[in-house]
Amino acid sequence: MGRSKKSPNELIQRARDNGFNDDMTGIDNKIIFKPIANYTKSLYGYIWNIWTEYQKTHPGASPHDIQTAKHFARLLSLSTQGKGGRERANHDTIHHYWRRFFSMWKRSTGTEIPGCVKETVKNYINGDLKDEIGLNNEHREHGFLTLRNYEILLKFLWLNDWHDYKHDGVRVRNTAAMHLYAYSSGRIGELVESTSRAGSGTGLHYRVSMLHSRQNQRLTTRVAISDRPQHPIYEGRTIPLVDPIIFLLAIALATEAFRDYSTLEEILAVRPAPDMEYAILEWKQDMLDRPFFQTMNSTGPTGKIVSATSFNSTLDGWSIRAGFERGIKIHDVRREALIKADDNNYSVDERMKFAGQRDPSVFRQSYMHAMSTVDGQGSFLGTELRRDHIEGWRSMSLRRQPQLWQSLPAKEQYSLEQRPDFAEIGDKIRSLTEEIRLTGAEETKRVLQARRQELYERRRYLTIAELNRLRQGGTAGTLHQCELEDFRRTFFARVRHVLPERDFLAEALFLPTVLRSSKGRQIVQNLVSLCQQNCQTVYHPNMRPKNGRCPIPSCSTEIDR
Repeated sequence: MGRSKKSPNELIQRARDNGFNDDMTGIDNKIIFKPIANYTKSLYGYIWNIWTEYQKTHPGASPHDIQTAKHFARLLSLSTQGKGGRERANHDTIHHYWRRFFSMWKRSTGTEIPGCVKETVKNYINGDLKDEIGLNNEHREHGFLTLRNYEILLKFLWLNDWHDYKHDGVRVRNTAAMHLYAYSSGRIGELVESTSRAGSGTGLHYRVSMLHSRQNQRLTTRVAISDRPQHPIYEGRTIPLVDPIIFLLAIALATEAFRDYSTLEEILAVRPAPDMEYAILEWKQDMLDRPFFQTMNSTGPTGKIVSATSFNSTLDGWSIRAGFERGIKIHDVRREALIKADDNNYSVDERMKFAGQRDPSVFRQSYMHAMSTVDGQGSFLGTELRRDHIEGWRSMSLRRQPQLWQSLPAKEQYSLEQRPDFAEIGDKIRSLTEEIRLTGAEETKRVLQARRQELYERRRYLTIAELNRLRQGGTAGTLHQCELEDFRRTFFARVRHVLPERDFLAEALFLPTVLRSSKGRQIVQNLVSLCQQNCQTVYHPNMRPKNGRCPIPSCSTEIDR
């Protein structure tokens, strides 16, 4: 027989025996809200601080009053700088600010702003206020990083990117990260630290990845992020540039992450036991909690995980330098990966598992391209049906100009500097700089420096706006001119002879070879060298002193470092 149920009186008495108080001692009457992430707290706090300052000049102000709520929304709109050189922010941005404010109001006061007020202010922002002060009404078109654009992006990174990265290993790291995003349809926060979880260190760590050697003598890695789906990544059979294992292996070897192996030859020699299908290549114990994608300084990896803000900024600049008219986002990669999965006739359940989604409507509403994949022309005429042209249309979502202006030409820069509004900002900056120099009080100096920084930002936005206007007017050269005409794009070609690792990789990465070939092994070794180099050295390998003297025979000057 089971245990007999106790009566309500017996249960209440048991609670009293365990410390229950009938007088509600220690119980308050406060509303308890769901905890929010630290990053969200900072966003709420930013808007709340603005409201606090607003109340100082408007005592007794309450957002329950429609006129006050509209007035505060106007303040938010006029105090927010637009992006991409625009004077005003997007109306959706202001609406997000308003939503954060009434959410924070509820948490701070325990009362909720009436629904009619919230709806009125929303319509005011999207209507009258937008028209009156000129809030930006543009919306970013969904982008799709197709295979062609993906190859262009990677090729540019290794052949033409003139950006001075803090360490050459950043190229290896970024290539590996892009491969994982493309081949797993991952969200930004699955590999690097999400902005919404800033300071948490979440992302891809060695602990959640596993490298196998299988009976077919091919390496396979499994990537699993918290509750996300697991993704198998394997050795490629095309060109090394798009082989993820080559770059992941180079990073692991450079950081000495393997427990039992220290060289590439040892790893490639691993074979499963006769009665096993695979052999696991274990990580060192002290590497398990280290991030796979780490920030880098001039000496190498720092041990800290790359943040989503940093990676987005890097990808944005990288794609603009490659000639794309707007910065590429990781979600552009994810959209194309899911479109490809759908095109390859995977089931809805398989695609949802691949994407880490629970609702099948999400793909239709947020990821599918607006263009129909049905060949209406072929269907109507009864001719052969086509799909090959669809990807080309998706590529156009990320338009590219091979000769995209990267900076203002001298003539346009001079014209901008002569504009009254630009010149006035310069005068104010010089005046504030002089005030800062003469001011002794630290608090006053900080206020002046903050005002000067705002002017610097304003001047930068004016420059960006002028550059965007120039870009919209056309390319820096005709379509018949060589893509490498811009002197910046030919920088690597001029210096590659003193960069032996990159010189070798610039050719070898594009050859039809595989990891286990002689050329493939050389590629990994050169990638490891890039990751391990100390970029603080004054000289690149071919320029370092030989026997304390300049390596150029006609010089041979003594050099002490």
